[in-house]
Amino acid sequence: MIYKRNEMLEEHRTNVHEGNGDVTLAYLLPRNTHPNLRLLTYMNVAPGATIGPHHHRLETEYYLLLKGTVTVDDNGHTDTLQAGDLLQTGNGQYHGLSNTGSETAELLVFVVTHAGHPQNQAPQN
Repeated sequence: MIYKRNEMLEEHRTNVHEGNGDVTLAYLLPRNTHPNLRLLTYMNVAPGATIGPHHHRLETEYYLLLKGTVTVDDNGHTDTLQAGDLLQTGNGQYHGLSNTGSETAELLVFVVTHAGHPQNQAPQN
């Protein structure tokens, strides 16, 4: 199946997870396309914008930095990511992100759910 960029749902958010600034998400797949893939997005983070620290329980989130420079809080460890770097957060750990560069940061973001996640539960009759 082919998904055209101009047909993808785009969402603009401010202060994501109590961070600051503007973030744009383009949903690459419709929600609930795959039972264990909760989210697959192309994300733009404006210069100076942040995504506040947040936990991932019963799921793992991946940030693949495509362009720009960001500083991440990886469960209490701070590091700088460059294009091509990957951050993985799951098993109850937390992360946050700050665009510390002068250009918009571009990331591929995907969340894979684990056994026991509500999305993986069979509907009750």
